[in-house]
Amino acid sequence: MKILRLRVWLSNLLLVFWLAISFIFFRFWAIVIILPLIAAWGLGLTTLGVFLAYGIWSTVFYLLILRGTVFDRARARLASLVPKKENRFFSWVKRTFLKKEQVLLPPWVILVNFAILGVLSSVLLVRLSYPKSQALKGLGLIWVGCAVEVLTWFLPVYGGLAAAFSTFLREVLGIAF
Repeated sequence: MKILRLRVWLSNLLLVFWLAISFIFFRFWAIVIILPLIAAWGLGLTTLGVFLAYGIWSTVFYLLILRGTVFDRARARLASLVPKKENRFFSWVKRTFLKKEQVLLPPWVILVNFAILGVLSSVLLVRLSYPKSQALKGLGLIWVGCAVEVLTWFLPVYGGLAAAFSTFLREVLGIAF
């Protein structure tokens, strides 16, 4: 019994540590890590590295929150709020796109969330939407969402920023790469 309590305590501690890493590290990594990597590796390899970093971080975070039962209880409460008789359009969307899966949110809504809000909130939405029995589908959606995140935010923002930075170095300071 004590070992079980220790495991629960350690997993909760690891979850808090993992969230702290996301808030601290991902805020400052653009200046310290990304711009030098773009200068050294180029935009393509850096984009691949960022995709892998987002994917690995999201997978570990998803597996950490998959253990808890809080999301299952929240999912059950949210499912009770869904109206019993639906609009014809929404029932058609569910039949067509969800194919009788028991998910609260369709995958395209979660992918839009990846594109707009980022990885952290989207992983929480995936966990809330998919039950534990569909954890592999949720994990696949997370990796597709990480690709969406990189293609909609990282590549346009840091690609343009890196191009402007290299132009500044080349034209103003006379340093060529």
